[in-house]
Amino acid sequence: MAYSRVILLYSHPLISESIQQVVPEAVFICRKITRPDTLRWLTRQDADAVLIAVDEDSAAVKHLVASIQERRPDLPILLVSLSQNVIRQYTSQTIPARSSDLIDAIHRLSTYPNRNMSQDISRSTPDIEPAKEREKNEEKKEP
Repeated sequence: MAYSRVILLYSHPLISESIQQVVPEAVFICRKITRPDTLRWLTRQDADAVLIAVDEDSAAVKHLVASIQERRPDLPILLVSLSQNVIRQYTSQTIPARSSDLIDAIHRLSTYPNRNMSQDISRSTPDIEPAKEREKNEEKKEP
C-alpha cells in the first residue's frame, strides 16, 4: 500500500496529534506554522499535499497559502480552520489551451442558467416591470 506524504502545518500540537491519529494511512511531515522559515522549508520537502490546520484563518495564513501556490503550484493544499469549522481546498491545474477550448468556454458562460435571472423573473411575474419599462412610464408621468 502506497502512503501519501502530507506536509502538516499546525498551530497547536494537539491538532497535529489528532489529525495523525485520525488519518493513520498518511505519512505526515509536521511543522509548527508559526516558525519563520516555514515557507522555505516547505518548498524543499517531497510531499503529495499540504494540510494546514489552524485555529483561525488569518491574513497571514492566506498569504502563506498564496505563497505555497506560487512556489509549488503542483501541490494541493487543504486549509482546515477550526474556528470557522470549514475545510478549503486549493489546487492548481494547467491544461493545454486551444482557441476552440476558449471559444467553447465563452459560449458556456453565456448560457449559464442564472445569467438572465432578472428577465426570467419579470416574465414569470406580471406585476414586475423590467427596469427600462418602469423608467419610461415614470418619464411619461412627469410634466
